[in-house]
Amino acid sequence: MSTASIRRRRKLEKENPETYAELLAKEREAAKKYRQEKKRHWEEGTHSQAEIEEYNAQKEKRRQQKRDYYLKSKARRSRQTKNSAGVNPHTKNSEQAKKRPKDMSPNEYREYRRSQKRAQLAALSHQKKTAIRLKNRERMRKVREATKLAKIDSTPAEPSDRVGRLKQSVYNLNHKFRAKTKKLAMSPMEYAQTALNLLNPRTPEKKQAIRELQRKHPCRFLFNTQESDDLDVEGELGIQLQDSLLEVPEAEEEISKPAHNMVQLFYIRDDVSQKLPHAHYSTKHGAARVMVQTIKSAHQLYKKEHPSLPVSLTLFQTLRPKNVRLLGSVPIDSCFCVCCANVGLMINALNKHLGSSGQLPNETEMLRFLTCPTGKDWPDIKCIDGACVECANRMRPFQIFCRDIYTTQGVRWKRWEKSEAGKLEPMEKEGSIRDLLTDLQIALEEPTKGTSFLQHLFTAFWQYRQFKICRSNPKESTTSRSGILTTQRHAQASTEFPTIKDMSTPPT
Repeated sequence: MSTASIRRRRKLEKENPETYAELLAKEREAAKKYRQEKKRHWEEGTHSQAEIEEYNAQKEKRRQQKRDYYLKSKARRSRQTKNSAGVNPHTKNSEQAKKRPKDMSPNEYREYRRSQKRAQLAALSHQKKTAIRLKNRERMRKVREATKLAKIDSTPAEPSDRVGRLKQSVYNLNHKFRAKTKKLAMSPMEYAQTALNLLNPRTPEKKQAIRELQRKHPCRFLFNTQESDDLDVEGELGIQLQDSLLEVPEAEEEISKPAHNMVQLFYIRDDVSQKLPHAHYSTKHGAARVMVQTIKSAHQLYKKEHPSLPVSLTLFQTLRPKNVRLLGSVPIDSCFCVCCANVGLMINALNKHLGSSGQLPNETEMLRFLTCPTGKDWPDIKCIDGACVECANRMRPFQIFCRDIYTTQGVRWKRWEKSEAGKLEPMEKEGSIRDLLTDLQIALEEPTKGTSFLQHLFTAFWQYRQFKICRSNPKESTTSRSGILTTQRHAQASTEFPTIKDMSTPPT
């Protein structure tokens, strides 16, 4: 029910439009002055971060309300009416149009539904119509395939009919082949290659059908009774196979062989894949390994290390050894670091909101990202332990990256945590950017099993380097364990490495 003021305004608009227009102009001017005064008062004052965030949230809320009102008004203006749908109450079918659907006869109801459907389709946008056509096309394709498969399954072929059907298939193939060669105007080399494709492979049934069709086939000399290995193809066709387009150049073969070998050796590196501890994962191809990174990141690393032996991503995937499994293809209780995974998941969540302002490095590069740059292979021990004055604040780089993020919506990220049953499961969290940074700070600074995240990263990289040295120089140490322990004692005595309590077991 409208109020008294609304009724007065409507009455004034109806009786005296000029006075009503002047009233609207005065109200607009007063509202404009009020907004300017409010904006000036806000700009002159000092506000806290919480007040600024609340002010921005209110502005965004008002903008969204205006957008919603505009879209609602636009939809109301473009809404279809009976006249636009082609229904005119003054036509001879006006009696039918006034009827309710439940009072119509079957024929009238079908016509009513047909007209409603036409009006509904006419009101759809071009994009919606295209999506409906594509969906209907895919549905019909699946129906045709299902009908074809059902027909094949319901009428199994008998053994006596196979030769006859193969004869017809060969005849149809020959007919299509001749028509295609005439249409495409193949060169002699292309014609010979297409004809050779019909020779191999051949099953016994196809050979029998070809023998029965020899007299009628225009290329019967190609399908003689001798084996294909004894067939003088060069003499019959008058070509040289070494000039075939299917031949691979020698230079290409010389490059591809070492590149293929290098890719397969690259897959079994310890920083690319790790050996699975359980014996039931092993296969006839060797001890099972699982990749510690994705195929795409491994391919980027390969291109960076071997620019002289380029390999495409598709070939890189094809050359993966069969005993090397993809990341995530084995249960997580075999090889999984919860600390690194949680940091990586939170960094990925931040990168989704950074956009074009920059991207944070992944969790394996945090050792260089959060410490002072040095010319050595390893950061300084003070930087790793957090005693350095310059890089003691681990969150400063993240705060610099995230200072341009303004969002009032909740941010979601995942984190591996133990459930009530004591099993590690991915838990989804939701909060603000500040909550995400707080959770990341806890994961970076608070010690896990006596070590911080940077100490954990350094321990893992340093151990990998020692294993690599012991593998490359097996004669210098009796066993890998003694070599690691010997290097550990030197590391503990030097100032270039931090103190590591137990280097005999890898960090978890």
